[in-house]
Amino acid sequence: MAQQQLTHAKERRALRLTEFDTKFETFVRKHNVSQETISEILSLDVNKLIQRQCSENRFKAVELLIAYVSKSKSVNDEFNCIQYFFPESLDIAEQLDQDNKDDLPLFGIPFSVKANFHMPGYPSDCGLVKKWNQLETKKNSFVEHLESLGGIPFCHTTVPQALISYVCTSPIYGTTKNPHNPKCSPGGSTGGDACLVALGGTPFGTGSDLAGSLRIPSSFCGISSMKPCERTLISFNSNQGMPGKSRIALSYGFLTKHAYEQEILWRIFFKDDSYQIKVPLTIPGGIRFSEFRKPKKVGFFKTTGFVDPVPSNRRALEDVLKALEEDGCQLYEFKLPPGNFIAHLAFNSVISDNGDYLWENYKGEIVDEYLKQFHLLLSLPTIVKRIGSFFLQWISPQLQILASTGNLDVVELRNIQADIDDMTKKFIYQFQENEIDFIVCPQFAVPAVPHKYPQNLAACAIDTVLWNLCDFPAGVVTTDKVNDQDIEDLDKEHDKRSWNIVVNTIYEASKETLGNPIGVQCVALPYQEGKLLKFMTYIEKLMRKNN
Repeated sequence: MAQQQLTHAKERRALRLTEFDTKFETFVRKHNVSQETISEILSLDVNKLIQRQCSENRFKAVELLIAYVSKSKSVNDEFNCIQYFFPESLDIAEQLDQDNKDDLPLFGIPFSVKANFHMPGYPSDCGLVKKWNQLETKKNSFVEHLESLGGIPFCHTTVPQALISYVCTSPIYGTTKNPHNPKCSPGGSTGGDACLVALGGTPFGTGSDLAGSLRIPSSFCGISSMKPCERTLISFNSNQGMPGKSRIALSYGFLTKHAYEQEILWRIFFKDDSYQIKVPLTIPGGIRFSEFRKPKKVGFFKTTGFVDPVPSNRRALEDVLKALEEDGCQLYEFKLPPGNFIAHLAFNSVISDNGDYLWENYKGEIVDEYLKQFHLLLSLPTIVKRIGSFFLQWISPQLQILASTGNLDVVELRNIQADIDDMTKKFIYQFQENEIDFIVCPQFAVPAVPHKYPQNLAACAIDTVLWNLCDFPAGVVTTDKVNDQDIEDLDKEHDKRSWNIVVNTIYEASKETLGNPIGVQCVALPYQEGKLLKFMTYIEKLMRKNN
């Protein structure tokens, strides 16, 4: 049955892509946009494109759509980052040009949509064959609002099978490649969007972040994203990955090539209270912006203590800290609780049901080759996990924590939630008592690694999930690439006699990352997203000047 459903799903995807190609070719012939115009459009960053569209000399919506669909099709042919194109976008573009309204700040600007966002007439199946024919009837509220501002959603981008992973692959849609190294993962779960943004196939992308799903792919693909606090932007009509989640903040946001492009999108999105009226669970006021002042004191930590960053990612952080000091900022070492304690809270919150929801998702599925070991771990009986956890404490503390995850009763789960509340308050007190403006910390323990490794490196997600746990806004800024010295240092520092499976896997995975992007993660106090976005831009400019 699963094989038959998989065949049907693949056939429908191929048919829809072919049908779109035919319609798009007719559309291109009809509107006859010059190559010179297409090149000009693709040369503009988001800020300049929006400025142009708010002027009297704006591009036609059909010109923008032809430029970006043409580019995205060539990107998809090589990197497999798009599930479906939306033929409806062709009609939307023509209607925008016909109406020719002056009050749409995103007039005619195409954007990509993460495939867990519902779009009428399309499946939000997350690569699961059991859901291949469940077509959505409602539109995601985030996408709908961007449309009301003049934007044009034009494609659904790839996500991992069952969503909870940072390898972007599924039996239906195949494996998405990293734009800097096709042998490596683009990250996940917003991997398709990140790849498309990095290669200029869309001006900006949209995505969600439950444990790093915006920030991890942005890190791997060398772009930027910011996870706001959960209630800053609640989104209706999407596959959340883990419904009924326990104390893990789910956020929605944008993916852009550069940090400086984030602010203008957020300003436009929250230009008035119209979104809050549509989705009243969102806090009134949206994101508040003020004039940027260079920070006086920046907190930092170099590791959570659970998984240490590899030399390349450590260097990225150290370079930023050095640049901050040279620019007159005072540094303060931010104190964290023990890494194993953070991991215990984080992973028991992500899989508080002992993995039952994910296991049900995979039941009856043809599991993707790059997710089979993750699936195997989900299948282990609780008693096996408990016994394994006992013995693993002497071999790999990281695996010991992961093996014990989810084996909780209601009282233990309540205590974990109380510990999360306590840790969050202590972080806030530390910010306030030491007059810290922001935190700079590792964006992830590893750069983009080959596709086969993420299923064995869930422990690395501690760097991103920490800020979902506390619901602090956090964003990533790309600053450099892995160099030869980083790879040499990796080899020098690794203990070849180590029995630690996680540490050894990190070493093996990171040997193949030369040239892949690296950067830092920036964090602010809750509901200070406006300040954080300006700080991210400051870091980006500072590192560009230093490099």
